[in-house]
Amino acid sequence: MKIILVNKFWHMRGGADRVVFLTKDLLEKNGHQTQIFGMRHPENIIENEYFADYVDYDSANSLRQKLKAAGKMIYNFDAKKKFDKLVRDFKPDLIHFHNIYHQLSFSLIDTARKYQIPTVMTLHDYKLISPNYNLFHDGKICERSVRGKYYRCLTHNCLGGFWRSLFGMLESYFVAWRGDKKTIDLYIASSEFLKAKFIADGFPAEKLVFISNVLPADQFKFNDVEGEGILFSGRLSEEKGLKNLLSAAKLLPDVKFKIAGAGPLESELKERAKNEKLGNVEFFGYQKWTELERLIDNVKLVVLPSLWYENCPLSAIEAAGRGRVVLASNRGGFKEILPDDMLFDPDDTRAMADKIRHWLDIDVEKRKQARQELFNHVRKNYNVDLYWSKLLKAYGKAAEENK
Repeated sequence: MKIILVNKFWHMRGGADRVVFLTKDLLEKNGHQTQIFGMRHPENIIENEYFADYVDYDSANSLRQKLKAAGKMIYNFDAKKKFDKLVRDFKPDLIHFHNIYHQLSFSLIDTARKYQIPTVMTLHDYKLISPNYNLFHDGKICERSVRGKYYRCLTHNCLGGFWRSLFGMLESYFVAWRGDKKTIDLYIASSEFLKAKFIADGFPAEKLVFISNVLPADQFKFNDVEGEGILFSGRLSEEKGLKNLLSAAKLLPDVKFKIAGAGPLESELKERAKNEKLGNVEFFGYQKWTELERLIDNVKLVVLPSLWYENCPLSAIEAAGRGRVVLASNRGGFKEILPDDMLFDPDDTRAMADKIRHWLDIDVEKRKQARQELFNHVRKNYNVDLYWSKLLKAYGKAAEENK
């Protein structure tokens, strides 16, 4: 098969990008031809001559610049023109879309429709049911703008600024008015939780298939030796629950808290740790996988206190795949990966601290048994072979739907 993979970025910004690269690698290793499409960016690992120009909303200062950026967000003619040329030159059997909104836009759907090419889209967040793609605002879950009530994104400033909220609202109404969501032949949901959210919003169940995120085989390695303390790894942003994690650290002064990652809250979190004299909290900044492996292997627990509905968090699978106990929020996709006794309410700092203390103080052999059971679970259900077999079936189903 000849397949075009579409994602706005082609560097490792987060879990979605890792899934795209893994998919490309699997397709090529199994004899399929791939081409890619995205947006030019100085950090991209790979690009080609077809890539659209970089769109940067944050640098738009004047009203004219904002309106120009909004136009590309809603319908990017430049991206569509370049994508059309790629499709004509490569002649794909299928197009697999990932994250295209905001920069590339749903203008690309018109090209797929024009040439009657089967399409698959992997859903990495909630963008197609709400302009507020994380369903998170002002420190808590926010589902005001689902089920077509996109105007609430603007009236409640759900994207954290008037212009962002306005353009996000307009984009969602435009996509709905054009019927772009109906044009995609098949959607891949990385968690049953996300799939259920989309069905509740009106997406046909038969057009949604569940295929979880996975790890490459060489990343599954049970490390028998335990280290000390706990680790958080991920983006340092509001929805990840880091403020509550620091509150838990304050309740557990004898426990070492290691925080790996970068993001908009980094300076604020460091300042708070300094002001509150949290000597048990250490920040490691952004870590590449080789360094992150060592951090994971040298702690007893990994704690992920996300406040939003995580989809299928690779951070949890990675830690479990190294033989660590993973404690996480009782929201979203975590509930499909972890047993109940490893979940907690992320808004309840005391409950989080108590859960950490319980798993630190538990009998060593019981903790090892729990680590082994969790490792076996993720290796069985979040592996590349399973992903590959389900992906091929999804491609086949999309082709049938397109006939």
